[in-house]
Amino acid sequence: MSKYQIIEGEYGYKLSVKDAKLTKKNFSGRPDNNGNTDRTVCLIIDDEDTYHTLAADEWSFFTTVKAGEDDNGNAIWAEPFEEVDGKVAYPRTRLKLAWVDRYGNPKKYPPRVFMHTPKNRDGVQMTDETIGELDYSYILKANVEVGPNHWSKGTNHGTTGWINVLRVMIDNNPMSFDDDDFDDEVGDIDDIADEVPFS
Repeated sequence: MSKYQIIEGEYGYKLSVKDAKLTKKNFSGRPDNNGNTDRTVCLIIDDEDTYHTLAADEWSFFTTVKAGEDDNGNAIWAEPFEEVDGKVAYPRTRLKLAWVDRYGNPKKYPPRVFMHTPKNRDGVQMTDETIGELDYSYILKANVEVGPNHWSKGTNHGTTGWINVLRVMIDNNPMSFDDDDFDDEVGDIDDIADEVPFS
């Protein structure tokens, strides 16, 4: 079975990924160069069928493999799944999560994030005040459930993935833990994920 599952529900579909590859962690919402304080993390998609399904629904993707430069010396990034010098340009999409809405009000359905360690298999539920700890943690394995949010602003439109449920196994010593039994020990996302609106 593919680690990627697109599951249809009452309020639309959700994307469930086991053994998710996460990068560019900014769970704490550190301001970027433009002052943006969104809490984000990038999900690498290494399955072409999943990529094409999400791209058809206007999810935004980028790659980090440089394919060359233009006449002005600016980088030209490889197309998704293009191979450049033996390196495959796997597409990445930026996921968001938030406990409050744009007006500062608590969300009706905030994300549920659970941090597990080899010594604490039951895990600890993270809050908006503690989630930043993951920015500096070594993530051995992650299972994530994401809901799409379709947006439009003027003539621009697209889809952004918002995290509904995230389970991570962390360890400061990656040589000390065998993660083969992660799913059996901490449970699947479906064990705790309710059918909730994705907006």
